[in-house]
Amino acid sequence: MRHLLAATALCLTASLSSVASAQPLDYDATLAAAARQERDGHPAAAAATLAPLAAAFPEDHAVALRLAWLTFSSADYPSARRHYARALSLSADTSVDARLGLAWTLLRLGDPAAARSRFEALTADPTAGASAREGLSLARAAEPRPVRAWAGLYAGAQLYQGHPQRRLSLSVTPSLTLQLHDLLLLGATYRAIDYDLLTAPPQPGRPPSSSRHLQQEFYASAGITRPGYALRLHYGRLWDADNAIAPANLFGASARVALHGELYAEASVAAFSDETVVRALGSWSAALSERWSLGPTASVQSGSTGLGGSIGALVSYRRDGYALSLSGRYGDERRTVSLDSALTFATDDRIRGGVSLSARIPLGRGISLLPSYDWLHLTTGDALHATDADAHFLTLGVLGAW
Repeated sequence: MRHLLAATALCLTASLSSVASAQPLDYDATLAAAARQERDGHPAAAAATLAPLAAAFPEDHAVALRLAWLTFSSADYPSARRHYARALSLSADTSVDARLGLAWTLLRLGDPAAARSRFEALTADPTAGASAREGLSLARAAEPRPVRAWAGLYAGAQLYQGHPQRRLSLSVTPSLTLQLHDLLLLGATYRAIDYDLLTAPPQPGRPPSSSRHLQQEFYASAGITRPGYALRLHYGRLWDADNAIAPANLFGASARVALHGELYAEASVAAFSDETVVRALGSWSAALSERWSLGPTASVQSGSTGLGGSIGALVSYRRDGYALSLSGRYGDERRTVSLDSALTFATDDRIRGGVSLSARIPLGRGISLLPSYDWLHLTTGDALHATDADAHFLTLGVLGAW
């Protein structure tokens, strides 16, 4: 009898499970649950919630399109391509959202040629034009070419406040980067900086005595770039007949890695005429969404005055080819070398902190305008005669890509 009751209970349980599984899905409740999961930042879970509804309503274009977007947002691009193609088929190839989503998915899957043709067909559509133009630009840039080139020209003005020697400097910087067969990277940058320096303290009734001198810098780099990472070796030379710490030879290496955003690291050795400064820097720009990134920065250096370094943070926003970046740092550094910016701070002033703001404004035909502003808080002089000063750097650049 006990065996019969147990068997009956098992059959009843199986029957109830079968009936429950046969119950139709609650359409509105399932959509609402998926929407909540997406709002909470879990697109993959939202896609899993919505998938049974898409299977139960195979002719529902809205559900298919929503599932395509959720799989795209969770970086499941093979599934996104399948769902976008299905949504497009259900709309008789008329859905702009499905056409645009499929184009972006093909680009993410590494098929820029197929993506380009779809973006080109959408550029005239008023509801998709901006996104289609951005995608078209990225698709064209991603298509294999034997040679890619980026040429830039930058003009800068540096104003010093409260500094006992430096007042104003003007700079001009041309640069050229070549990418050969989507593998080899070659770069060169030259910078000329004209400084206006005080040579004697101001006297009552007399204009301050000053002199001008020219600092020149040259940087070269070579490396490789592959999907997901780039590695480069760097060399630089700085010379200035009126600067006691010049000439200087600079050596270094840098790396970029796609890691939930972008991880960047560089290490440099700067051999000045009177000392050698070793510096390492790292930053991680973590992708918070398709447009926002946020992350920390840190550096450490060693020279004749001991150890130094800084910590900071950076935030960036990108949309439709436009970009805006803001970063800040705090620490104690001197004679810093930035391989990424091809820049050397060839002075004994100590950098105590700073803020940088930069933007990219696309002008069309591969041309972009690059304005930037940097503020540095400096300490100049020795420990007994230290003076605080501020430096304001304004730069306007034009970058062309071919």
